[in-house]
Amino acid sequence: MTMHDSGMEDIILVLNAGSSSLKFAVYRSSGATSWQAECRGQIEGIGTAPRMSARDASDVKLAVPTLDASVADSRAALARLADWLRETVTGKRIVGVSHRVVH
Repeated sequence: MTMHDSGMEDIILVLNAGSSSLKFAVYRSSGATSWQAECRGQIEGIGTAPRMSARDASDVKLAVPTLDASVADSRAALARLADWLRETVTGKRIVGVSHRVVH
């Protein structure tokens, strides 16, 4: 049971965008104060030869779409990731998004 009454499980999305890659991790709520890894992955080769990979919390490879040259920048990569997440984490509600920043 999540903290909300909707019956949906809550998840958060963590992003780490670089010049030619977009790494991501999804965590699900497992109680009032605990979050567990759901999946993680990346889109590499943005702007050249984009490819996506993802694994679940048990390190099992997940099915991902084949990407083409239309993934030419970070915005397009994020859009493809959002499409994949809509299909993959159905029945769950994204309650937070974070971007890792390195100085």
